[in-house]
Parts: sequence; C-alpha cells; structure tokens
Amino acid sequence: MPGRRYTLRVDNGATDGSHRVSGGSVILNGSQILSSADLGSGASGWSRVVQPLSEDTIVVAVQGTAGAYVTASLLSTPDASFLVFGPERFIRPSGTPVTETRHFTTSATAAAPYRMCIVNGNANGTQRISSATIMVNGVSVVTQSELNQHVGGLMKQVTLQRDNTITISLTATPGSFIDLCFNATDVTPPVITISQPANKFITREAQVGVAGSVQDETATTVRVNGQPASMSGTSFTATVPLAAEGNNVIHIVATDAAGHSTDSSRTVIHDTQPPVLTLTSPADGLITKDTTTSVSGTVTDLTAVTANVNGIPLPVDSTGAFHGAVALSEGSNILTVTATDAAGNATSQVRTVTRDTHAPVLAVTAPTNGLITNHSPVTVSGSVTDASAVTVAVNGTPFTVGADGHFTGSVALTEGANTLTTVATDAAGNATTDTRSVTLDTHPPALAVTAPTDGLITKQTPVTVSGTVTDATPVTVDVNGVPLPVDGAGVFTGQVPLAEGANPLTVTAHDAATNTATVVRIVTLDTHAPAIAVTQPADGDIINAASVTTTGTVTDATASTLTVNGSPAPLGSGGAFSVEVPLAPNANTITYAATDAAGNSATKSITVTRRTSNLPPDPALVASVVNRAEVTTIGDATSFLYAGATPIQTGVAAGAINPVRAAVLRGRVLDKSFAPLGGAAVTVLGHPELGQTLSREDGGYDLAVNGGGRLTLSFVKGGYFPAQRATDVSWQDYTTLNDVILLQPDPAVTVVDLTSQTPPVARASVVSDADGSRQATLIFKPGNTATLTRPDGSTQSLTTLSVRATEYSVGDSGKLAMPAELPPASQYTYAVQLSADEQLAAGAGARVTFAQPVPFYVENFLHVPVGTVVPTGGYDAAKGTWVPEPNGKVIKVLGKDANGRAQVDITGDGQADPPSALAALG
Repeated sequence: MPGRRYTLRVDNGATDGSHRVSGGSVILNGSQILSSADLGSGASGWSRVVQPLSEDTIVVAVQGTAGAYVTASLLSTPDASFLVFGPERFIRPSGTPVTETRHFTTSATAAAPYRMCIVNGNANGTQRISSATIMVNGVSVVTQSELNQHVGGLMKQVTLQRDNTITISLTATPGSFIDLCFNATDVTPPVITISQPANKFITREAQVGVAGSVQDETATTVRVNGQPASMSGTSFTATVPLAAEGNNVIHIVATDAAGHSTDSSRTVIHDTQPPVLTLTSPADGLITKDTTTSVSGTVTDLTAVTANVNGIPLPVDSTGAFHGAVALSEGSNILTVTATDAAGNATSQVRTVTRDTHAPVLAVTAPTNGLITNHSPVTVSGSVTDASAVTVAVNGTPFTVGADGHFTGSVALTEGANTLTTVATDAAGNATTDTRSVTLDTHPPALAVTAPTDGLITKQTPVTVSGTVTDATPVTVDVNGVPLPVDGAGVFTGQVPLAEGANPLTVTAHDAATNTATVVRIVTLDTHAPAIAVTQPADGDIINAASVTTTGTVTDATASTLTVNGSPAPLGSGGAFSVEVPLAPNANTITYAATDAAGNSATKSITVTRRTSNLPPDPALVASVVNRAEVTTIGDATSFLYAGATPIQTGVAAGAINPVRAAVLRGRVLDKSFAPLGGAAVTVLGHPELGQTLSREDGGYDLAVNGGGRLTLSFVKGGYFPAQRATDVSWQDYTTLNDVILLQPDPAVTVVDLTSQTPPVARASVVSDADGSRQATLIFKPGNTATLTRPDGSTQSLTTLSVRATEYSVGDSGKLAMPAELPPASQYTYAVQLSADEQLAAGAGARVTFAQPVPFYVENFLHVPVGTVVPTGGYDAAKGTWVPEPNGKVIKVLGKDANGRAQVDITGDGQADPPSALAALG
C-alpha cells in the first residue's frame, strides 16, 4: 500500500535462545527473502524491507533439531519517504562491464533526508552482482566492497539536488542485476480534492455521500467527521448521516505517512421541507378569452428554488417572486405550478383555467326592436347561454341571470327615442351586444275633428267624418272602432253609417305607443217625421166659438218647429203646444206642420166646425108638439132628436131606430171641478148606426137608442180622456145615467229616451186628497223597445215617448171620472191612465206595446199591509171590458246597504229580503 513501509520480520526460536533453527529459507510471493545461510548464522532474528502484494504467500522452511522454530511477521509502518527515482533495474551486460548514467529531477515537495535503496538480484539470492560502484552527482555512495553476492539489499542516505546525475558500474556475471531507487522525505501535507458533495450542497436525504481523492508523496489516510473513509488508491469515499435540518458541516482530514494532515470541510444543507408556494395568479377557475394567462406568485425556502408550470420553467428572482405566461388552448386547461428547492423537495398547486373565445348566445325577447310605448319603465327580458357564467347589463345596469339563463328587469325610459344596449359578458370577458330602439311616447295624438259638428242632426246616412291628427309616432284613426284612412299629412276622412236616433261617434286616434286621443261627436240620424198629436179639439169637433184653443204635442228625436195654419207655434216642455186658432163659420181646416232638426216634416189636419148656433139646444125647447089626444110612443115623441133638418143626434142611419124599441138615454158630462162640459160626443159602443150627440152647455145629453138590452155609451171630447158607461135599456122608456166626468191629461209630461243607458224615469204630478199624497212613477229599463200600433194596424218603432200618468181616483170626483164602472168583484182603490202623446195623436184605438215590462209604482197612501198582493187590470175601451193584468205587490223600502242598494221588505216581516226573493218577484 503506498505510503506504508512493510518489513518482513523473522524471529529465531524462543527469546531465551532455545529452539533455534540451523538453516532454512523464507520465500515471499515466490521470492526468497532469507536463505539457509541467513538462517544458519545462529542469529536471533532477521528483518527485511519487502513490497507485498494485495494478497501475499509466505513459504517458510527450517532446519534444526526437533522443536526448533522461527516466527515470521509482516509489519506495516508509516513511511514518510517517497520515490524520486526508480526503482529501475540495472543488468550486467555481457562483455566488458559498462557504466550507465541516469538523470532525474526531484519534485518541489522532495526534501532531505534522501535514501538510496538497492535490491541485489532475486529474492532467492540468484543473479546477484558481485560488486558495484554508484556515484550521485559525482559523489561515490556505493563502493565495490559494499555489494556482493551475499548482500540482498542496501539502503543509504544520500544528498540529492533538484537536478541529479547517477552513474552505475556493475561487476558480476552477465545477467546479474540490481534494482535501484531513491527516496525523498515527505515534508508537505496531503492535498485533498473533494469531488462530492459540493460546498453548500443541498439534499433532502438523511445521509450524504462524501468522495474525493488525496494527493501526497506518501501513504495517506482519510477520516470524515472522525470516521475512517474507505480508500481505493488515492480515492476515498464515506457516507455521512445528516442529523440537523439546515447546515451540516462535514470535516475531511487527510494524514500522510509523515504525519502531515490537511483538514477540509464541506457544508451540506439538509432540507426536508418543501418550499412555501403562494400562487397569486391565475385564480383557480379563471375563465379568460386570452391566448395566454399570467402565472405569478412567490416561493420561500431555505434553499434556492426553481418554479415551473406544466414543466415550463418560470424565472424566480432574488425575492422569490416568479412570473411568466402560459399558452392556453380552447376549453379547460390544467396548470400545475411546481416549486422545487435545491434539495428536490417540491410543492405544487393546480389551477384550472378555461379559455373561452366564444361570445355568449344572447336572445332578447322583449322589448321588440322599434317598440313604441307609453309606459316607463320598460321590461327587458331574454335568455343567454354560454359555457361559463354570464352577466347581463342593460345600459350598464346589471340584471340578475337565473340558473336557466333567463333574465328580466326594468329600464327607465326618457321621452322620445331610447337606445337599450343589452350586453351579455361571460366569465372570459367575451361579450355579445344587442341594441334595441324603444320610443317612449306619453303624449296622446293631437286630434282635430272638422266634421261632423257636434250635435249634428241629419236625415242622411252615412255621414262624413274628417279631420287631422299629428303625433311623434305613426297614428291610426277609427270611428267607433271602424278604421279611417290617414294620409301622410295626418288628414283623415271616411264615411260612417248612422243608426236611427242619437249616434255617438267616438273618433279615436291611436299612436304607436297606444296613447289615444278621443273626440266624441253626437250625430242624430232622424229619418222619421215628427209625430203631431192634437189633444184638442178633436177632429170633427163642433165649436161654438169664434176661435178654438188647440193643444197637443210634437214629439221627435230632435228639436222641432211647428206651424199651425202657417203661423209659428211655440213648443213647450215635452213638445207641448197651445195655440189660439180663429175659426170661420162652418167648416174649418186646422193644419199642423212640424219640421224637425233633420229636416223631416209632417203635417196633420183636422176639421172643426164653427157653429154659430152653439151647442145642441135643450130638447124640451125644440121637441115636436105631442097630441095628447092620441097615444104617442117614445119613438114618435123623440124622433125629432135625429130627424129633421137640424137634428140634435146626428149621423143616425135610416131605419136604425126601431120605433117599437125606441128608448132615450140621458145624463150629464162634467169636468173634474163638476162644471158642465159641453161638446162631448156621446156614442153607443158597437152601434155606429145610431150616430152621436153632443153634450150641451149644461153638460146634458139625450140619445135615442133601441131598448131591450145592455148598451155602453162612449164619451169623447178633444183634450180629454174618453169614458164609457154601461146601462140596461128598456123599450119605450127614458133611462137616466149617472154623471160622468172627463179628465184632461196630466200636464206633467216626460220625454223618455229608450236608447239611454241610464234608466229614464217618468213621474206624474203630485196629487193629494183625503187619502194622502202620491206621485205615479214609471221606470224604463235600458234596452227596452216600444212599438206604436195605429188604428189601421200599421206599426212604428219608437225611440222616444212623451209619457203622462193621469190619476182618475182623486178626491170626490174620482168615482165619476173612472173610465168605466168597476166589475162587481173589484173595489174602488186606485186608477191611473198611462198614456203617450204619440199614442193619443195616432187616434182612438192606437196603443203602445213594450218588449219588456215597464215597472210602475206609487206610494202606499192607502196604508195597505206590506206583502199584500194587489190585483191589477186595465180597461179595453174597444171591447168595453176590464182586462186582468199581472198582480202587483205592496213592498217597503227599509233603507240601503253599504253599496247604496235598496233594502226591501216584500213579506211584511220588517226584514230586508235577499236578492233571490226579489228576483223571484221580478
């Protein structure tokens, strides 16, 4: 082993000199170290410097007495010397001996003492030289006598210089040789080269391998942290445990054979903790539309750290901060950021970054583009879809987006044009924009209707509707829902058909925002001529005066004017008129001409006769003289009434009165004040052949008839309601009837418009007598219609009626004023004449019928118990009989409920009855 000196030591026998050998040999690795001559010298022991191999074989052979022995030992000691020359073998050549010269240079580390080593021949003693001379730098160091065949080797101290020359001359048989070397003393410490670990080496392992080499002229040992290192030649290795986290100092000490030492150290950083990694960007779950994303953060550790993302290095500065950009692919990208310290400890963080370059799919369902509205705010709604979360803003105002992608919200509008910009932005910043134009128009159109004028009354249909309209937005115009064309200048015109009566023409302008402007024109279509009703005098009346007051009514849907015999006649309330008309003697025609506002006109003429002889005379004054000497029948005695040039009873058909059955009916006609009423025509119902007579100035009348049965007299006078009285008539006799009172129509007239949506109410004058005060009332429900049937059977639909209610049963005159005697089973209680001037004007026998019942009520002035059924009937003058009508009932209004509706008791229990009970009553 280099750096060591090996000595073969042989001890002969025991230490007391016994048991010594007498001869033998010692052979090391095939080379004889001691010969028999050496062993036979009787010496106590021998020592020889040898060069062993890695594996050595020693063969010892001894001679001597039994029990003799030798002890062989191979000793190793540090050797501070090292070769500066050789060993080199010098062989005696054949022929004349030669002197050989060699030059060598010592190293800077070589120092005295220097030794020369000579090994003579083989170890077995063969091929040894017999003599030799050796000179070093001209100085003889070996003489001929110092080496011979018996000397196996020689070591001498010599003086060497930096540059040296040796000369050698050998004397011996050719082939003999010596091995020559020079050793210098080692005065320089070893040089250590550490190949691992590097200083400041960082590791996370629990131990570290130490390796290197040592350079020295002599054998060297190495200790690492005090523990021997494994040596292989000049190389050494060791394994050192790392106990402490952080810095671990490893000491490496090399000591050569001369005892010189070199101490070297390495600091190894033991790091088992991974770096502390803080990733500031990107945020996990980041969604972006960029092609790259920034990866940045900081890392701290005891040792230097590297960072990478998905294996791509990121630069880390001295503060531990790192930053870099990573390319992204469409869709989800997994970014693994790893920080690795010098020890190999690693910390990783994963971020998922989605690259989304596709803008959201935005569908705005409301409002429609171009919407024009009069409402603010406007609702904006729609849906949006995208791979990532989406936000929606309208004009910068955020809207909430539901889980299903739908959104809705309100946006305030300003008057005029508004732009609604809906922006859907996904998490990546991709945006889709939808722009809608919405116009807020809260101002109605400016509507001017130039025709027709409001209140126009016309008999022409259709009517032209025209005007102009202006607005900020497109406008349509309709009349009662029927569109009219509107030109570019806003002018409109069109024809609108009219229905009979009042026509509300609602002209409506609609702009695009649904604002409306409305102008209503009432146009009355009146194609019916006014209805002229003359209440007095009656047609054919005989007037015993120079003038007559003619009264009546003109009814029409519109205002009318009237002339009587060409002179204007003022019309009062309800179209009533009263005009004094002068009469010429004998027949006079009174012509009434009425013209309504629509230009329809009607005329009516009646004939009255002015009698210069006044009313019929008292028959007693003009009766024929009766011959009392002869039997005179009633028929003969009274024939003057209807016979002759100036009969009191006119119009009697020839032979109509049978002289055998002849009889006379007589009585009085009065007005309601019990004053005589002259001029009333008295006829027999169903017997036109009997003609008529007139009541006289005293109200009396005499009428010749045929006896033998029951006759009904009719009393008629213009301006008065007719009456009838029935009586049994005997042959050849005078029958006196009770007084009859004729009533004039109630002066209170109500014009009823059946087209009105508000129920018209017609009320009579308030009347009072001993039984109390009352006022007859009629209610016309909306939707009811009326038909006038004339005496000739023709009909006419009426939209207006001049309604009167005249009570018969008032005061002391009530029973005499009844239109006829009551049936035996009926009691006198209350009677009223319900009439319309249109009916009266149409003549006797005209009637008005209604599509729906007309409710009638009067105050319970007779104090009949509540709940009592009231039998009701009407008198049919054409048939001369009473006709039953649906019963009435006594009810009581208790008050009204919270809704203003009447609370009615119909049973007399004092409690309000439910609506169902009222409905059953009708």
